[in-house]
Amino acid sequence: MKKEKKLNKLEEEELKKAPKFSLKDLEVDEDFDDGIEGTVKWKDIELTKPDKDDWFRLYPPDPEKGFSSFKKALITVQKDARNHKKTFLIIGDKEFRFKASQDLKPCTRTYLTYGITSTKQPFIWNVNFNPDMEIKWHTTALACAKDACTKCMKIIADKPNETNVVIEAPNQHLFPILDLSKFPTYLEAIDMAFKGRIIRDESHYAYKKAMGYIK
Repeated sequence: MKKEKKLNKLEEEELKKAPKFSLKDLEVDEDFDDGIEGTVKWKDIELTKPDKDDWFRLYPPDPEKGFSSFKKALITVQKDARNHKKTFLIIGDKEFRFKASQDLKPCTRTYLTYGITSTKQPFIWNVNFNPDMEIKWHTTALACAKDACTKCMKIIADKPNETNVVIEAPNQHLFPILDLSKFPTYLEAIDMAFKGRIIRDESHYAYKKAMGYIK
């Protein structure tokens, strides 16, 4: 079990004022299930691309619509309260998101996908895309993500060629679809993955840092 990091004052203030949000607001220490009956309480979910050694599947919020039911969103890489670069989620109305995309650079369009590894670790994977051009990093990750909605997959970065190697698992029947009732919902997973890093307005400390209002 992961030891939770102690929050500093800026992070504590951000979490205290953070209201609950819905999926429409964002669109444009793990506890492992060991088979024992009871409620699994998830404290944290990673915001990450699946590890190169992990087989995984993605679980769209609407299985009938598949990949298209994952929400498109805006993310930005900014300095957190400890001055480390982290990924932040921008939510809110259309006008605010547009303004934030101009003020906060770099800002990227992404699909917020939800997956679980074969070792039962849930994660949020932001699959970036650029509607103006094809980038191998993006196109290969997107193709893998779409396949992972129905198949068990693996993705490995090929840095020399600036692309990803995508592998479909053999013997797909050995990787059954999991019981999602034992895991956080899609919305809960997003909320946990971006804990303290959801920008709703210009009062967020990361926005102020980016604009030079605070150090």
